[in-house]
Amino acid sequence: MGVLVSNAVGKPLSQYASEKIWQPYGMAQDAIWVTDPGGHERGGCCISMTLRDYGRVGQFILDGGKAGGKRILPAWWTAEATRPHISYGLPAPSGYGYFWWIRPNGTYEAVGIFGQSITTFRTDRVIVVINAAWPHATGQELSAARTAFVESLHKAAME
Repeated sequence: MGVLVSNAVGKPLSQYASEKIWQPYGMAQDAIWVTDPGGHERGGCCISMTLRDYGRVGQFILDGGKAGGKRILPAWWTAEATRPHISYGLPAPSGYGYFWWIRPNGTYEAVGIFGQSITTFRTDRVIVVINAAWPHATGQELSAARTAFVESLHKAAME
């Protein structure tokens, strides 16, 4: 995805994202993308940023893709990105959107390896971000513990 966007705009993905989202949204720090052997940022994964900037990414999507009062993404895009396009066997409305996992409870989240996540409770306008260093890239017990932790933070935020 990153290579396609980079080719379409004629500049590195990180530069384009900086101009269109990072600077207008007021991100605190530059993000770092893993590059492929050709030196291109991957795009759909492998980005490191501060915990607050992960939260800002979540807020950017929740706010419909606006930064600095200006529309960056088409009005329809965030709704499409955060609805299931691919089912992965759980009850509706679960699935996978445009780089977002949609959960049965109505949340959507970006989930990285080793425990990172941006979980958005759309109806309540609550975003929970986690930066972690799990001992393994993924695992059912680790994921279940993260989900329980995120749910308890959401509950506490609503009290």
